[in-house]
Amino acid sequence: MAIITLSEIKKLGYDDLSAGLAESIISVNPLYSMLPFNSVNGNAYAFNREATLATAKAAGRGASTTSVKGAPTFTQVAQSLITLIGDAEIAGYDLAQGIGEGAGNDPVAMQIASKAKAVGREYQRLMVAGDSATPASTNDNGVTNDAEFDGLIKLIGSDSAFASQKLDKANAALTLDMLDELVDQVKAAKAQFIMAAPAAVRKIKSLMRASGGVEYRELSGEQVASWNGIPIFVNDFMASDYVTGTAGNQTHIIAGCFDDGTRKLGVSGVIPQSGGLTVDDVGFAEASDFKIMRVKMYATMAVHSTKSVAGLWNVGI
Repeated sequence: MAIITLSEIKKLGYDDLSAGLAESIISVNPLYSMLPFNSVNGNAYAFNREATLATAKAAGRGASTTSVKGAPTFTQVAQSLITLIGDAEIAGYDLAQGIGEGAGNDPVAMQIASKAKAVGREYQRLMVAGDSATPASTNDNGVTNDAEFDGLIKLIGSDSAFASQKLDKANAALTLDMLDELVDQVKAAKAQFIMAAPAAVRKIKSLMRASGGVEYRELSGEQVASWNGIPIFVNDFMASDYVTGTAGNQTHIIAGCFDDGTRKLGVSGVIPQSGGLTVDDVGFAEASDFKIMRVKMYATMAVHSTKSVAGLWNVGI
């Protein structure tokens, strides 16, 4: 099934509120202008991940074929959708008085945009720090999550299926050669993104300046630093130091590729076929004079092939 980005969702006939929601989420980080989304019917997204390759060999005339009959094996993976949700509450008094409208500030639109950005930031956090077994007791919004999907740090760092994709540097100082090693480890396809904590991105830029200059490319109207054409995204939810009690900062840097529509490789977001982005007019609260607009995104993340991502682990910055 064809994949879609949030940028394209805005163009496909969704109502103005849902289109605005997509635009607000994109504003959180240029990553969302590139991240593809697959759609799914039901409450879970299932796909087959190749576990072992089929066998083959080079042989001479009349050679035996008994050693080349090995078939590939696959592991079925199911990702459950979760709900990213926030209620925007606007006082009835403000609506009646038209507060802010004279200055071109629609109080309803402003609240919805703010909630949409919060939804986008939480999805961005879950992409790296999500943990389905232990949801965050205090997320970026200061509240407790009821459900999460596993993010890239848990997958690369703890999932045995991704063991070969973790390049543990044991506090060795970051070098540009390590970035080459990192992107080379993304073997499912050419690496299309690098993601790191702000301090790590600053260190990468410093190393590039020392070697001749920082390379940039344009994404969603923004200039984003890149390495050999691969954009480097800042993720505020990646820590600059994951190993406490040791000297220096030991962080993780992640690289990967996006799903190409085959659902066999790359990283993608997952949303329902309805689009997953909704703004519901709940009406006025029963116990108070507040109009409630509910912003929701039903979503998860899929890493179709373990070779689609790789991580520099515990690298010194």
